[in-house]
Amino acid sequence: MMSVSYAAPGGPLVWLTLWLAVAGLGLVAAARLSPGGNRGGRGVLWWVVATPLALIAAAIILVLVNVVIAVLTVS
Repeated sequence: MMSVSYAAPGGPLVWLTLWLAVAGLGLVAAARLSPGGNRGGRGVLWWVVATPLALIAAAIILVLVNVVIAVLTVS
């Protein structure tokens, strides 16, 4: 029987985590850019800068989570 590594590059956990991160960022951005949702006064320009930084942070977290899972599955 062949075992499936969920932490492998391109594995299901990688894509699920990435999809959830992007969906979460999209929901937050939509809420902030909607009428009445931008009470903080930062505006659209702040999101143009913050969204790529958040995606980079999500990618780093994704890699770290997968490293931990890989270490736990090996031991």
